[in-house]
Amino acid sequence: MIERSELEDILGPRVDEAPLGIVVGGSLSSGLQIKIDPRFSMEKLAVGRYVVIRGRQTSRRFFGIVTDIALDATNPDLVRRPPDLSEDFVLEVYSSEVAIGTLNVSLMLMLDEEQSEPRPGQTIPSHFSPPYE
Repeated sequence: MIERSELEDILGPRVDEAPLGIVVGGSLSSGLQIKIDPRFSMEKLAVGRYVVIRGRQTSRRFFGIVTDIALDATNPDLVRRPPDLSEDFVLEVYSSEVAIGTLNVSLMLMLDEEQSEPRPGQTIPSHFSPPYE
């Protein structure tokens, strides 16, 4: 089994950081869809960046790579009638609740705490698992 300090040497130390968002869907073959937390700037994300997803129901860590970044909306009318740009409050509400960003992440490896080496991903994390940079 890999000791915690060895894991930190390989992956870097984990700091108490906020997750990028939550896993909301996807599959092993097509990748996971992650809803980006509105407090996180999606302009800081890039295709090719690595993410670690902590399994919500197990101690597994899933390692993946960002393959796509997209803008989406919970209400399709947003595309037809965007908010008035001069209204800061309205923009803030829309930006946090209606207009959302999503990531598509292709899983590469997974690591169980009791195993000594990462192995190819053969399963996916559950809904609402948190991803980190």
